[in-house]
Amino acid sequence: MLNIFYFNLNRPQNACQIPLDFITGIKCKAKLTFFHLAYKACGVAMELTLCPTKSDNFPFLFAYVRNNTYLCIGKDALAPLLKTQPTENMNHTKSFFLFLLCAFPLWAMAESMPAGYYDRINGKHDAELKSTLSACIRKHTVIPYGSGAGSTWGVFFYSDRDDNGYCIDMYCDSWQKLSSPGAVASGCNIEHSFAKSWWGGTKNDAYKDCYHLNPSNSVANSSRSNYPLGVPTTNIKDPEKTGSLRVGKATYEGETFWVFEPKDEYKGDFARAYFYMVTCYGEELTWRLDNKDVGSKFAMRNDSYLEFRDWEIQVLLQWHRQDPVSEKELKRMDAVSDFQHNRNPFIDYPCLVEYIWGNRKGQTVDLSRLKNTYDDDYLSLDNEAKAGCPCTETSVDSTPADEEPVARKVLRNGQIVIIRDGVEYNLMGMLINANK
Repeated sequence: MLNIFYFNLNRPQNACQIPLDFITGIKCKAKLTFFHLAYKACGVAMELTLCPTKSDNFPFLFAYVRNNTYLCIGKDALAPLLKTQPTENMNHTKSFFLFLLCAFPLWAMAESMPAGYYDRINGKHDAELKSTLSACIRKHTVIPYGSGAGSTWGVFFYSDRDDNGYCIDMYCDSWQKLSSPGAVASGCNIEHSFAKSWWGGTKNDAYKDCYHLNPSNSVANSSRSNYPLGVPTTNIKDPEKTGSLRVGKATYEGETFWVFEPKDEYKGDFARAYFYMVTCYGEELTWRLDNKDVGSKFAMRNDSYLEFRDWEIQVLLQWHRQDPVSEKELKRMDAVSDFQHNRNPFIDYPCLVEYIWGNRKGQTVDLSRLKNTYDDDYLSLDNEAKAGCPCTETSVDSTPADEEPVARKVLRNGQIVIIRDGVEYNLMGMLINANK
């Protein structure tokens, strides 16, 4: 029997049961440095990456979930399973596993995701909303910059690696292999999509934040320099040197300057990274406006609310709406969140962009009405609906009596909730609330 133990450091005295439907598969990767577990809880497919403990004294693999909660799996129980092919399915009958009530000192240092992560934005609007979101996301684990396990490239292995082991490069179509956590993809470096020179290049938390850092082809990275996002119309650089980017000059608000434009399928990714950066750090950084060779002179203003010049706001809004949150972007955010333990609110709730910079400025947020990307139907919506407005949560469809109830995931108040037949569960299938 596969022993699964569940811990909560805040409530070690509480015991419950976890209903798991079955384990659907397990993959052993990178010479046993981590395991990828797929399982089903309440009919919803889930995945977790389990990292080995740092001491042989603890015979467990563990994965941080959130809210000081950990899933642990006994190494001895996994051993016979790992002798099979990595992708072999392992179907187990539905079982109930008890929580093991203890906590190891090794985990006490882990950052936690507070309950009701976004609760405080209720009733807020405009500048106050942006400032409150900053308070939600600013405190996080800062990842060491560079290569090696536990560093930026260690995060990229989980956040920017496709199913075939290639580095997802939004700057170039010639993708390279990512061999192991912390290893650098050939010909690539770490790109600050929100140029570090815009605040002077200081190696602060913003410099190391993985929500705007990307693995990129070094030649393409160099060609975009520190230019802002925009649509070039003249002086287009040689595409042999710019990868999948278009780099050239554009004229906005009567000024002509260099900009870069990513591929259509990544435009929303870049826009939401920019919105995140000015929300997380805007109140503590001063944008450089003194040098025409630094892109911030043309794109930014030292205004702790809007931050961007009007033309840049319009470009970012258009890209945010035209290229809504994708499955790739959701997976990347979840992977970064596993390390930094904070979120990008404009990926969780795309409509928040409109409340700060767009067509809902002046309106107060009602968190219960915000469309979120964890709704089960989100990825099947059209682009206009995916942008998050009108901000309504999808209702639970009634299920015929002769059909299996359909479960769906919803992000509510910063927490992922599974809803099945009117009953709510957390990620591990624990009962939260029954509406019947």
